[in-house]
Amino acid sequence: MEPNRHAMVDRRRFVRLFGATCVGASVAGCQGDSGGDSTPTDVATDDGTPTPSPAAAPTDSSATATPGDGSTGDGDGSGTDTPEPYSTELIRITAGGDDLGPRREQGHFYHESRDGDFDVVVHAMALEGTTGWEKAGIMVRDSLDPTAAHLMVRRNPDGDGVYDASPASIQWRAEGGGVNSAQRGIMAEWLRLRREGDTFRIYGSMTGADWEQFGEFTTDDVALGSETVVGLAVTGMEEYDDPTVTATFKDLSGLSPTENTDLGEPDHAGDVSVRDDLPAVTTGEPGRAPTELGLTGAVYLPDGVESADCYFEYRRNDADEWQTTDRWPVTSSRVFTATVDADTRRIYQVRARAEFSESSDAEGVDLGLGATAFCSTPSPTSGDGGEDGDSGDGDTGSLSPGVAEFAPGDGFADPAPWLDDDTPVVTITEPTVEELDRALKTPHERLVVFETSGVVDLGAEEWSITRDRCYVAGQTAPSPGITMIRGSFQVAADDCVVQHVRVRAGIAGQADGWAPTGLHTQDGSANNVIDHCTVTWAIDENLTVGGRSSNTTLTNNIAAKGLADATHPKGIHSYGSLIKDDARRVAMMGNVWAHNVGRNPRLKTGTTSTVVNNVMYHFDEATNLDSDSISSIVGNAYRRVDVGDANIEGGRAYLAGNETDPETPMTNGVESLSTRRIWPSGLEALAAAAAFDHALANAGARPADRTAHDRRLIRQVREGSGERIDAESEVGGYPDLPANTHDLSVPDSGTREWLREHSRRVEDGA
Repeated sequence: MEPNRHAMVDRRRFVRLFGATCVGASVAGCQGDSGGDSTPTDVATDDGTPTPSPAAAPTDSSATATPGDGSTGDGDGSGTDTPEPYSTELIRITAGGDDLGPRREQGHFYHESRDGDFDVVVHAMALEGTTGWEKAGIMVRDSLDPTAAHLMVRRNPDGDGVYDASPASIQWRAEGGGVNSAQRGIMAEWLRLRREGDTFRIYGSMTGADWEQFGEFTTDDVALGSETVVGLAVTGMEEYDDPTVTATFKDLSGLSPTENTDLGEPDHAGDVSVRDDLPAVTTGEPGRAPTELGLTGAVYLPDGVESADCYFEYRRNDADEWQTTDRWPVTSSRVFTATVDADTRRIYQVRARAEFSESSDAEGVDLGLGATAFCSTPSPTSGDGGEDGDSGDGDTGSLSPGVAEFAPGDGFADPAPWLDDDTPVVTITEPTVEELDRALKTPHERLVVFETSGVVDLGAEEWSITRDRCYVAGQTAPSPGITMIRGSFQVAADDCVVQHVRVRAGIAGQADGWAPTGLHTQDGSANNVIDHCTVTWAIDENLTVGGRSSNTTLTNNIAAKGLADATHPKGIHSYGSLIKDDARRVAMMGNVWAHNVGRNPRLKTGTTSTVVNNVMYHFDEATNLDSDSISSIVGNAYRRVDVGDANIEGGRAYLAGNETDPETPMTNGVESLSTRRIWPSGLEALAAAAAFDHALANAGARPADRTAHDRRLIRQVREGSGERIDAESEVGGYPDLPANTHDLSVPDSGTREWLREHSRRVEDGA
């Protein structure tokens, strides 16, 4: 019998079923009789044969987001309203149809009518018969009309039909008869849709215990009245050979469906089956030490299931293959444990497994896989995980990039305050989007290092950091570094640092309507740093800061050659940087904006910022401020203005030391402030002439190891030459850079100094 890869029971159920034995305990406390090897150990429960009881309900999250957001936040346990207890029933929905999407809406819906508030949670366990675009999840609708306004949180497979490989996402139709919209979210197997008054909040979780909000809508966003239809929705893809898909759900709460209906008129009718009292296995929280993992699982055997073979699978997060422990036969419900060897300062995935004996109750249904748990091993120098410790080398401050005048810590963000000598390391060994995505979405603080250089093809998609506390250290790659092409890169999380990478979006073979931003932070994000990156050939903006964000620092970057007459639906575009509405405390220092028509940068309504010692080169419009924005604009060099407009227009600003071409007015319509209202503590500005030379020497990814595109750009700015482009093909097309390799050894102590050494190597060639 092949176990189902998607089954999971949440950790709190594990605790309540089997007691707190070994859950979250030290490795030593979880070894039982195993003697420190990989042999599982039987740990009997109090009564020997526990039965499921409802898990504690999920708590609310304090994070907020808006339609189009991908922002996340950890649940704070402070919620007072909780869903109803989880059902023990297994729900299987078979659906035909041709997508719950923009073309037409067809599928199957298991539902009930609701008036007013609700809080629905479900574990979307499995999706069988997939081809790549099927969907399954929680939906609220205005009616059963296939064109009705609706909102859905869903899981769907990736383009190759793999259910686990694609993040949970959101779709909505703002009004009846309208067009569907969608946004990517976070990796999640548990889905939650909550209504409070006119507000709908969307959450995801890998465990059913730690919830992250990644969407928030109001009835102004989606036309849903008080009376709605709420349920589980599934769609197939009838255009393929297998016209139906089967979704498996468990642990439903907050909903008691009584009706099931085909939406639209699919060629193949759907169906619902509900079963109870089935076998299950769950994974407990691993214990950890520098060189060991304590693994804990639990198995539930209902009547009719005589036995199970229990074992664990585990792997480093940057490995492809799972390792397995020995198998252990059990004949009753119980906890089982094992201890395995591990590497220090690495993130591990672990999961409990069980293969059940054949029984009439379990036939055709396999719940033999527990949730995948993530954990990290600490440094051997501290041994305690270091959650509150310092860096180990006495430095808890900024990460100086070496020779550059502006360090990431000179702005408003506190760069990676969580980074210390216990921070786990994720190593990228091949320049592939699969390797990159795995590192970005790991649910743990992590330092991402590169043992390879080369080109990462983003496949005409946007790829995002979706988990907080991620440090992308492109300076650790061998020459010529990491270049991402044909897509967009986003920081959709908090407390992140991105250094020394290149993003070259381009047309990517797409039709009109393709309009990627190059590199940007997400709306609502906080405390992020983008330093020494090169971003070119975007079709919307090259480098952007999300709205309602806070404490963002952009230092020593190049944002250049936004494509002008390309595929943007609005026509001519070519913009440098957009600081979106209500972004607060944004510091931009030592950057080069070049060959962009406008937005160098644009500071939108409600923003507060510093724009200090940057170079703005070859533009129609440079720095534009909305009327209620506030900025300190100091020591910038404005060069080669194409039209006679002023360099700085609108808003309220403190102005000092900016230089421009003699024939170009510096300001127009700016309310001049007498004091620096917005200014990072301790920041000292250079004179504009010095800032020009400094930025050309230090800006962009790996300035001591520049690629041909970057060298040509810097030469143009220095010489006063060069033109805008409409396509990447005009400058030789996407680069073909070698995938060189080297071995990295992150030290057990002195992590920050180790990163500084790598920065110096690519910034001044030392």
